[in-house]
Amino acid sequence: MNGLLLYCSLGLYLSAGILYLLNLVFEKPVLAKIAFRITLGSWVIHSVLLGILFAKTGYPFLTGSFLSYLFSAWVAPAFF
Repeated sequence: MNGLLLYCSLGLYLSAGILYLLNLVFEKPVLAKIAFRITLGSWVIHSVLLGILFAKTGYPFLTGSFLSYLFSAWVAPAFF
């Protein structure tokens, strides 16, 4: 299930990025709105994944490089 959530959020982030690029090319504001909603949805999925991993590994969960990268990738869209 963790892999499914990871790849689902990654695919949604990629889709949102493509929509943002299409917004730059075609200058349609609806593309940016859809991309923002997709980004928000993928961030929620990413948050669920981090919550599951936190519950599974316990505190502190940033002990391995994979979890550190996953947390860093979660923080970047949070500031977006």
